[in-house]
Amino acid sequence: MALSNKHRKTLQAVYAVQANVKFKDIERLIEALGGQIVEREGSRVHFRLNDVPATFHRPHPNPQAGRGAVRAIKDFLTTAEIKE
Repeated sequence: MALSNKHRKTLQAVYAVQANVKFKDIERLIEALGGQIVEREGSRVHFRLNDVPATFHRPHPNPQAGRGAVRAIKDFLTTAEIKE
């Protein structure tokens, strides 16, 4: 997996459970890792990476994911065997 510097910084921010990570950057990271993203009802978005499914709530009106959401995304990436 060849990640850009931007994707690597996003991955590091997720693993550090930073609260100021833009959700759009997380979505781009999932795609760069080979994952799929499917829009669901309302502001829900479904990720699938390495056969691991997860559904998250896209934050609004702010574009940044809260610390709890970032922690859940970190858990998802860990389960999908993505290492920092």
